[in-house]
Amino acid sequence: MNDFNSLISDDANNKTILLVEDDILIAVMEMQQLEQEGYRVIHVASGEEAITSVLKNKGLIDLILMDIDLGYGLDGTEAALEILKTSNIPILFLSSRSENEIIRKIETITSYGYISKSSNSELLIASIKMAFKLFEANQKIHREREELGTILQSIGDAVIATDTNARVIKMNSVAEKLTGWTFKEAYGKTLEEIFKIINSETRLSVQNPVAAILVTGNIVGLANHTILISKDLKEYQIADSGAPIKDSSGKINGVVLVFRDVTQEYEVQRKIEESEKLYHSLFENMLNGFAYCKMFFQDGRPVDFTYLSVNKALEKLTGLKDIVGKKVSEIFPGILKRDPELFEIFGRVSLTEIPETFEAYVESLKMWFEISVYSPQREYFVTIFDVITDRKEAESVLRASEEKYSILFKKAAIPAVLTKIPENIFVDVNDAFEKIFEYTRSEVLGKTSVELGIVRQEDQEPTIQKLNLIGFEYDVEKRVRTKSGQIRVVRININRVNFGGNDYAISTLQDVTERNLAEEKIQKLLKEKEVILKEVHHRIKNNMHTVLSLLSIQAMNQENPIVQNVLIDAAGRVKSMMVMYDKLYRSEDTGEASLKEYLVSLSDEIVNTFPQKSFLDVKTEVEDIKLGANILSPLGIILNELITNSMKYAFTESSQGNIFISASINNNKLLFVYEDNGIGIPES
Repeated sequence: MNDFNSLISDDANNKTILLVEDDILIAVMEMQQLEQEGYRVIHVASGEEAITSVLKNKGLIDLILMDIDLGYGLDGTEAALEILKTSNIPILFLSSRSENEIIRKIETITSYGYISKSSNSELLIASIKMAFKLFEANQKIHREREELGTILQSIGDAVIATDTNARVIKMNSVAEKLTGWTFKEAYGKTLEEIFKIINSETRLSVQNPVAAILVTGNIVGLANHTILISKDLKEYQIADSGAPIKDSSGKINGVVLVFRDVTQEYEVQRKIEESEKLYHSLFENMLNGFAYCKMFFQDGRPVDFTYLSVNKALEKLTGLKDIVGKKVSEIFPGILKRDPELFEIFGRVSLTEIPETFEAYVESLKMWFEISVYSPQREYFVTIFDVITDRKEAESVLRASEEKYSILFKKAAIPAVLTKIPENIFVDVNDAFEKIFEYTRSEVLGKTSVELGIVRQEDQEPTIQKLNLIGFEYDVEKRVRTKSGQIRVVRININRVNFGGNDYAISTLQDVTERNLAEEKIQKLLKEKEVILKEVHHRIKNNMHTVLSLLSIQAMNQENPIVQNVLIDAAGRVKSMMVMYDKLYRSEDTGEASLKEYLVSLSDEIVNTFPQKSFLDVKTEVEDIKLGANILSPLGIILNELITNSMKYAFTESSQGNIFISASINNNKLLFVYEDNGIGIPES
């Protein structure tokens, strides 16, 4: 025994033991033994006192020596469970009972073994020291696991660890995101269940690398073009490798799989390949100018670009030669200041990869260009252009006489009207107006919409007054009449402009007739569906009442009490479903109902089916929260079973019965508590 003690030697100084022993003689003897070893001892005689002492001396008690059989009140195991809820203290049990009885008592408790009261002092002290050693070892393992978990969650790649049976034992948050499985869901499952991979080109399954790693003990990587299909069927292009987990002796204990999402990288590569094909085709055949360039940025702003490739058409249209490999600032010093708009557009496209088409005058070349620009990859851009200097000069000559037509967009898809203010006579209309209103341009020029019968006088005057009042823009919705007499509803956007000192109104019209009719139809359908829903609810409720009544009648007519109880239980379940259905129907939230209203109503319905209900007081403390039918339904069945059992077995005829029901949400979990003051559950 002395040799055994030396192996588990322990420094008893400054360590406090709480001795829980109701036999004073045994307690005195054990205290003397412990104090002789240098331990400070606090003695209590009951489980309740032990709980109070731990709370009072929080952080000061190093070990609890707990007698299992404590007489009245809490026994040792019950007290230990309460203590372990708030304190992490090693507990060593004392008992005079047989080993099997002790094991059944303590098997569900985090303890550090037990020792018989008949054991000698050396064995007692050795057991205490061993408990301290085990506790310290457990604490160290716990700290190491926490550190390992922190490291695992901090890794940027997805990590999954398996045992030798390829079952998941570890998983970080990145792996959870990519697989769609939480660690709680995946734990213990085979890797094939949560890590489903296919070839992106053939769409055939790819062999999981774990089996090969377990056999060979070598690091294995996935082939290219591997896709991971997550639990929610999302697809990720991944690259990964697997390696064996070995102990100090080299034995393989499992496999660690490390992988990452390379979807974006594959997508960029795909775009580059497609752009290369398009580039060569355009480069060889097109007549427009073509340039492939690399943009340079400074503090997020484009400052220069290099010509990487150009076609012969560029040289022909611009006269520029031998510019490949040169920066534009070398070819045209000061171009950034002269043509900032060009840099702004090219820079924006090369960053966003959103193509744009525009016209621009390039001061450095003294030319007008029509340019289309797109980006094959970030910070690179391709321009396809044509020189339109001659066209722009011709347009400049015609611009003055064509100004009103360019403003009206004569060929626009929506009707557009130009009227003179304040006379409100038609000056011009576009093709879309002619098509919808069935008037030709010559029929409306010089007339007002009132003269033509398009709008009524009383509708036109408020619009003119409103436009004069608010200034330059006004939106209004009006009923109009076409030449053939059709009534349409249009939304009119009116803008006030000035040409040559005269005021005009430019109006664009959007036909909203069909939209308004559709909205009216939707409202009508909604009302019809509401009526149908009420009728369906009424019929379902009546049918459930019929089922409940049939079950109740059958129960009343049964002489066999077992069959009668089964029918009563079934009726109770139907009643819980009726209450839940009614709450769901009346709830404003689709598929959800108030837990408070449901439990209170259900408890009243169940209690009222029993004759001794007058002797019963039901109290509830239920949070007013919304839950779905998938939770409410089983919860109602549970409550029905509990109340039915209480009413059948818990109360005597003369006793005043009390039932307490509570439900609350804590840490996203529902805590449901049911209590009664009945006679209790028999020992058998």
